[in-house]
Amino acid sequence: MCDLIAEQGGVMAFGLSIDLPQALVDQHEQALNRGDWFVNITDAMVNEQYFESHGWIRTRVNLPSGSAVTTVAPEIGKMALHSVKNVSETVGRRHLQTRGTHTVLVIRVSVSDSTPSLSSSELASAFFGKGFSVATRFSACSFGAIRFKPYDSSHPVVDVIVKGKAASFTSSNLWPLAMSVGASQKHVSSLTNLAEHVAIIIPPGLSDSNQWVAIGSVGGWW
Repeated sequence: MCDLIAEQGGVMAFGLSIDLPQALVDQHEQALNRGDWFVNITDAMVNEQYFESHGWIRTRVNLPSGSAVTTVAPEIGKMALHSVKNVSETVGRRHLQTRGTHTVLVIRVSVSDSTPSLSSSELASAFFGKGFSVATRFSACSFGAIRFKPYDSSHPVVDVIVKGKAASFTSSNLWPLAMSVGASQKHVSSLTNLAEHVAIIIPPGLSDSNQWVAIGSVGGWW
C-alpha cells in the first residue's frame, strides 16, 4: 500500500493499494523506504468495490496495459502534495514531529464470522501498557524522545463490526470499510480527525491473509 494521490473525475482518492512493476520498486527501494519517491502514472484507473450496507468504496488502483509510470523529482512531488487544498487534513502523507507525544487510535475490526484473537482490553495493554508494549518500546528505543498515548484514555480501543464473511474481504478493502463504519460510530467525517496515528487490527481468515503479517505505509496514517 502506498499513500497515493489519484484523481478521477475531479475526485481525489488517498491511501489506496497499487501494484507497481517489481523492477521499478527494486530500482527505487531506498527512496521508497525514505518515503520520498513520487511517480506520475498515466491512464491508471481508480477501482471501486460495492459492499452491501456500505455502498461503493475506493479500494485500489489498476494499471492497464500501456500505462506509463515515470519518476518525479522529490521537490516537484512535494509541491504537488502541497498544492492540494488543506493538504495536512486531506492527504495521507503527513510531516509529523519525530519527537514528543503522539496520539494513537486503535481500531479492532470484526466481521460476521471472525474476530481478532485479542480482546479490546488486551489490545489496549499491548499498545499502551506499562509493561512490554508498543508505547514502552518506542519510548525505550528513542530514549524517551517519542511517546505514544491513546486518543481517549477512557476508551483506547474502538470496536468496529463490518458486515460480511472474512473470506469475502481482502486487507485492502476491509480497512476502508472499517474506517467508514468507525467514523459513523464516533460521529466524525473521518477517524483520522481523532488521532495522529491509526492502528487497524483485522481478523483472521481474509482471502489474502496468507500474503502478509502486517501492513503499513511510509509517512502515512497507518
